[in-house]
Amino acid sequence: MILAYNIVSEPEIVDRIKHKYQIIFDKTTEVSGFEYMNEAICVMANKGWRCVSITSTRSSGGSGFASEHYIFALMERREECES
Repeated sequence: MILAYNIVSEPEIVDRIKHKYQIIFDKTTEVSGFEYMNEAICVMANKGWRCVSITSTRSSGGSGFASEHYIFALMERREECES
């Protein structure tokens, strides 16, 4: 898995992915705080990937802690995977 922020801050990471599928993820304490995920999907789309599926979940924060929201995207390389 690759953190969405890492793709946004260093887009060349995408060029080094060797597999046909890649999971990227993002996390936040605010439901509306997934800006890096959207940007990462756009970066990957511009490099020949498409988003196949997105899912999200929330972890309970427990006593005194904020809960964290996670989002995961399954990305598929459009061209054939190299051997």
